[in-house]
Amino acid sequence: MHDWVADAAGKITVLLGAGASVPAGLPMSRGLTDIVFAALDERSRAPRTWEFVKEHVDRDNTDVEQLWRSLEDLRHVLVRQSPWTGLVDVPATVTAKSVAEVQFDIFDVAVASLRNCSVDAPTGYLEPLVTADIVGIVTLNFDTLVETAAAACGAVVATGADDWEGGFTWPIPRDATPLLKLHGSLDWHSVVRGRGPIPRSGLETMSREAELRFNGSGIYSDLRFGLENKLTQDGTMPALLSAFSELLDDSDLVVAVGYGFRDVHVDVALDRWAASNDARRLLVVDPTRKPDDLEALEKSGSAWFGHMIAGLRHDVWQGRTERIRVIDESAGTAFASLFR
Repeated sequence: MHDWVADAAGKITVLLGAGASVPAGLPMSRGLTDIVFAALDERSRAPRTWEFVKEHVDRDNTDVEQLWRSLEDLRHVLVRQSPWTGLVDVPATVTAKSVAEVQFDIFDVAVASLRNCSVDAPTGYLEPLVTADIVGIVTLNFDTLVETAAAACGAVVATGADDWEGGFTWPIPRDATPLLKLHGSLDWHSVVRGRGPIPRSGLETMSREAELRFNGSGIYSDLRFGLENKLTQDGTMPALLSAFSELLDDSDLVVAVGYGFRDVHVDVALDRWAASNDARRLLVVDPTRKPDDLEALEKSGSAWFGHMIAGLRHDVWQGRTERIRVIDESAGTAFASLFR
């Protein structure tokens, strides 16, 4: 067990990014770009628009969320919602409608790929996480690997989705390890709660069999996709973000596994959490970052993360105790070394 984990005595929130699902065989954003290109080359709802997009995208250096966001920007230009309208040379065959159709294609292919890769994916590496004594797990991933891992070893985790009544409060489970899925889940489906002239939207968790029958064709509810568009006022996000802050308030340590620090709403929550108590610490598990190079770490990720790292670094603040460590390890082995 890691010494910081032992010191926290269970007051720990674990934050999972895309890298936490890689050991199970799920693709990260760049891998999804290749899958999307192959699928849309074969079949697209708007083939001429897709050909135009391909000519203007650096495939090797663009992840799928950047691709989707670039099309969102283009669509805004085409519907005259941007000061760049008239300055972008776009063929007449490329319309706001056809761009939206390509966006639907990208979303459907990416989500269906994640769903297909999740079926029968190995999840044993997550067992130390789902059985750990922690405040809760927060994931930015759509997949259901954590739930599968818990079911396989008899651990109890709960998302709270089935008890959400559509308001600004998210039901945090007290008889299970809370699993907050900030950006949505592959197995969530919209339902109507209550009666009246203005219905309230809720969620229900689909069975694996029902999920497979849908086959990733646009039925997923409230998934947050793309860069810089995830923090919204509608849907589950306000309630989930509030619940995230509540878990942080109960934690002395955050363990971030496979997270690239590109979601500003997450980084700001971490920043505020760390700033409110000098005893709070952050463990970053990422094999792509050098453990002793905090300067490089400070320059990576979002501007908010760089600001937070600067505030946590003990080597630039005389007399300050160490508050951040980077662990050069993959998610495939990190959970066992952290929690056992």
